[in-house]
Amino acid sequence: MNVHELGPAGMMVQSADCVADEELRQLADEAAQALWPERTVFLRLWNPVLWVEHNGQPSGLMLYSPVSDVGFVWVELIYVRPNFRRRGICMTLLRHLLGVVSGYGASTIACSVHANNYTMVKAVQLLGFQLEPDDGPYLLASRAIRG
Repeated sequence: MNVHELGPAGMMVQSADCVADEELRQLADEAAQALWPERTVFLRLWNPVLWVEHNGQPSGLMLYSPVSDVGFVWVELIYVRPNFRRRGICMTLLRHLLGVVSGYGASTIACSVHANNYTMVKAVQLLGFQLEPDDGPYLLASRAIRG
């Protein structure tokens, strides 16, 4: 586990090679229930993770898959607990990931965003992601990484 930087309002951004901590597992399970309540979702908890802590409690996390042989990083999940939303946590996680992905030899970062998630659509647009239609109500957000 690595502590990287202060996020908004004194929150710490941390990273690990996988979700090994029980509190993070609970947060990942909470995210899956909130985002996909109608089905059972098995998150890839062995993938790298970034998270933000506030007073020692995980308040938001991002799971991502570096796919260096294909040249991109896929963001599997971004989730911020409801009582921590609108504090810049999502933007902090995305900015931090943009800073570390070049180490994976990737040229592109991408994720799927629900078209009705206006906050997330705005966040990825502000960070220079291009949006295009994807499956159903989703948009594919992608951005070239400068080496």
